[in-house]
Amino acid sequence: MDLAGATIQGPGKALDVLEGAITEAYPDRRQREGEAPRIGMTARRRKLPTELEALIGTGKIWVVGGFFIVNRIQTQGWQPGPMYLKAGGMRFHIVALKPLPKQGYLALTTHENLVLWSFKALVTPTPEQLKLLPVKEKVNRP
Repeated sequence: MDLAGATIQGPGKALDVLEGAITEAYPDRRQREGEAPRIGMTARRRKLPTELEALIGTGKIWVVGGFFIVNRIQTQGWQPGPMYLKAGGMRFHIVALKPLPKQGYLALTTHENLVLWSFKALVTPTPEQLKLLPVKEKVNRP
């Protein structure tokens, strides 16, 4: 799923995504008893967003991963707090965010004013929206 033209919404400010993509999507495997999410140590330390707590174990929460590029100038004065990605009519709750190195990943990021981030996010897509996500099928190996 292409993220060009999407926005990142944070506390009191929005960032425009210049380029990016969602590269993976899979169902959240958490159990009702609150098992840790399978999306990295940072996310394990964070509490599940309140609006998603009731959906644990229902199969409605999906984990997505990908990357986006934003203009460094827009990030000045950015406040820490809950972050959301709005794209394709969906609202993704970002739970893990990590800067990626400029060299060797995308040629676009060699420009000093561009910043590349990888992310993991949670979303509850409708069946129609789910068709837009790059769903990874589990392969059962003998």
